[in-house]
Amino acid sequence: MSQPSHRFRESVLTIGAVAGGLCFAVGITTFAFGVTPLVVESGSMSPTIKTGALAIARDRPAKSLRVGDVVSIKTGANVSVTHRIVKITHRPGSATVRLKGDANKVPDAQIYTVKHAGL
Repeated sequence: MSQPSHRFRESVLTIGAVAGGLCFAVGITTFAFGVTPLVVESGSMSPTIKTGALAIARDRPAKSLRVGDVVSIKTGANVSVTHRIVKITHRPGSATVRLKGDANKVPDAQIYTVKHAGL
C-alpha cells in the first residue's frame, strides 16, 4: 500500500468521524436544550435572514409570543414557515397569529393557531 493513499484514507476517515461527532453533538444539544436547527429555504425574510442561512429556534409557549417576533411555525403539511408576527390574539393556552415575510408585500393568507412556536 502506498503512503499517499493511506494518508488520504486516514484523512477521509478522520473527517467522517469529526462530522459524525458534530451530528451527534447537535442531536444531543437539540434534545437537551429544546432547540431546533432550521435552514431557511426561501428569500421571504431577506434581508433579515438570507436564503440558506442556518437558524436555531427554541420552542416558546404561545403566551410569550409578541408582534415583531420572528417565529417558525409548522403548517398542516408539516412544513415550517419562518416569518414575522404582524398580528396576534392571545387565548388561554394558544394564540392566533398572522405572519408576514419581511420581503413580502402582504401578510400570509394563512392565519395560524398555535400553542407554541420556535422563536
